[in-house]
Amino acid sequence: MGDARTGNCPSSDCTILADIVWQAQGNLARTSEVNHIASQVIEALSALNARPTNDLGGFEVNRHYLESSNTLNESNGSHVIIRRLLRFRDLVFETVTT
Repeated sequence: MGDARTGNCPSSDCTILADIVWQAQGNLARTSEVNHIASQVIEALSALNARPTNDLGGFEVNRHYLESSNTLNESNGSHVIIRRLLRFRDLVFETVTT
């Protein structure tokens, strides 16, 4: 977790990295399998994002937005590994009363 303070409004940001791995023999690995799992992860975190932020007294939260997505392919001849990296970010701002 990083701490970024600007002015009178302390804030922090957190990241969640989901690493989805699919391995298959020969050339049977399909990116569609990894993408299907990734869409389920995105959907699950989106549902959490819909929760009201006022349940955390004194804080404003920007939850679980998808910051980046990358797909990596590795092959050694006998099998193929496909990885999909999803990085989600949460921003938390402390509400300051003056």
